Amino acid sequence: NKLDVVGDIKSTTNIISDIFKGATHGTHSFLGFDDDNGGDGTTNNTTLASVGSMNFLLDTNNNSDNEFSWVNGNQSPASGTKLMTLNQEAQLNLFRASASGGPKLRFTGTGNASAGDVVGQIDFFNSDTTDLTPGIMASIRAIAGPSGGEGHLQFLTDMPSEGTAANQVALHLHANAKVGIGTTSPDTILHVDNATDPTIRVEDTDSGMKVDLQSNGSTGFVGTTTNSHFAIRSNNTERIKVLNT
Repeated sequence: NKLDVVGDIKSTTNIISDIFKGATHGTHSFLGFDDDNGGDGTTNNTTLASVGSMNFLLDTNNNSDNEFSWVNGNQSPASGTKLMTLNQEAQLNLFRASASGGPKLRFTGTGNASAGDVVGQIDFFNSDTTDLTPGIMASIRAIAGPSGGEGHLQFLTDMPSEGTAANQVALHLHANAKVGIGTTSPDTILHVDNATDPTIRVEDTDSGMKVDLQSNGSTGFVGTTTNSHFAIRSNNTERIKVLNT
């Protein structure tokens, strides 16, 4: 079901003259409640709507950061408890005392789920047309576990074709706290999987020395890839040393 409205919805009492009205300030437009100020921003901290102790305000006190606020208590972003703002600097900003657990953003998947169902997702859309057709370049999503409950967190990258959403699971955080890079079924705390010589590299940026752990075909390698010695320690004591010459 859908309600389509063209123009303004007005109350017959003029208590709220424009229930839904787009108020434009600078390059930003706000869709919300307007208290008969015409959405022109002539009144600072305009109360757009009140629900119990919650107030929705349009703060036009500072033209450089016109702000739509959701405030609990006093009808002023300065003296009330600010819960959320939409502004030019942060666009979406959530507020809550750190001592109370800090602000939270929740995505709720409703109903029962099956294994692999997406419970919630954040997409990053790149509109640049220089190289590829605009599309979702990366995503962070939560998926349901084997029985539909619990679940895992995944980071997706790599658009398979122009305009097609990224679908490569680059990082998988399993419900059992194991981490998979290139795999969605990690066997160990950190599991790196790739069809071509999967490698873990540790680099000292001061000296430039690099140490690799690599699975290469039928052989496993561990050692330096730079002009450096390689040593094996036990109990924090060097036992074997392989020179670089």
